[in-house]
Amino acid sequence: MSKHLRKEKECLNCGHLVEEAYCSRCGQKNVETRQSFIHLVAHFAEDLTHYDGAFWRTIKFLLFRPAYLTKQYLEGKRQAYVPPVKLYIFISFISFVLPTLVPTPVRLKEYYEKKEERPAPDVNRKEISGKATIGFRDWSGLYWGSPFGYRTLREMDSLEAIKSDSLKLSPQEYKATAKYVKLYEYKTPFEVGNIIAAQLPSLISKGIFIYMPLFAFWLWLMHNKKRWYFFEHGIFTLHYFSLLMITTSVIVTVWKVLNYFNSQMFDIVYIIGSALVIYQIWYFYKAHRTMYHEPGLISFTKSTAQFLINVGLMAAMIWALIINSYKMLL
Repeated sequence: MSKHLRKEKECLNCGHLVEEAYCSRCGQKNVETRQSFIHLVAHFAEDLTHYDGAFWRTIKFLLFRPAYLTKQYLEGKRQAYVPPVKLYIFISFISFVLPTLVPTPVRLKEYYEKKEERPAPDVNRKEISGKATIGFRDWSGLYWGSPFGYRTLREMDSLEAIKSDSLKLSPQEYKATAKYVKLYEYKTPFEVGNIIAAQLPSLISKGIFIYMPLFAFWLWLMHNKKRWYFFEHGIFTLHYFSLLMITTSVIVTVWKVLNYFNSQMFDIVYIIGSALVIYQIWYFYKAHRTMYHEPGLISFTKSTAQFLINVGLMAAMIWALIINSYKMLL
């Protein structure tokens, strides 16, 4: 496309002298500002092909060559690959969008659409430890036990009014229980579970993103601080967490796809999920050994310590996000 280069050698972006096609100061190509539509299409195709080549090359090494991309980046070989931050942002976006592309199963659609047509639940009361509890069968025939023993807020108030003082809820207990009863008044545990499950991909993505600096911190803490900068641990973290996002989104998407066709195929989800989790663990051990060049026993010991610390803290963080999401429904 040299015929589209400007004859003037002054960069339109920064005013610097352009000796060849690209400005040595800002990197902008010295092309004519007015171009034909055919040229724009050709330029777009060229950029897309280049990006696709770099992207798929990056994904291949990310998935199958632990720590290879990190070492290439730190050695300065960066032009042929997608930068770590851009890679993580793009994979996070895909990981969030991919599960949402799977449509809601027909049986769930029918369940929600028939909500107004459901007959009143068949209520059964019984005494357990002196407290009235309630169970009911919904329109589909499934039996649910109310998590707090009350089917509606009105029913809760009626039963609380006839209880003896020793069995009544305290003001704090009443306030907390009323929120949950109000939630389950119009939704079964099945529906509440599906609402939270639908948020899992975004909750996991959020938890992983929040935890990344802590992950890099543990790496920095356990390695020679004169030899390794925090920046280098950060690049390692970005690449490993990109791998985690890809594999986790595959698990969630497979679960949704199999649930769409047949809810009895969860054994396949467990097999695929377990295999990917094992791969995530192996990948970390291999990447750690490749990145830091430590003897086998030392690398294994540090990797195990890192794994136990990070799994515990990350699980706690994601669980806290799930609990907070549940409370937001109240």
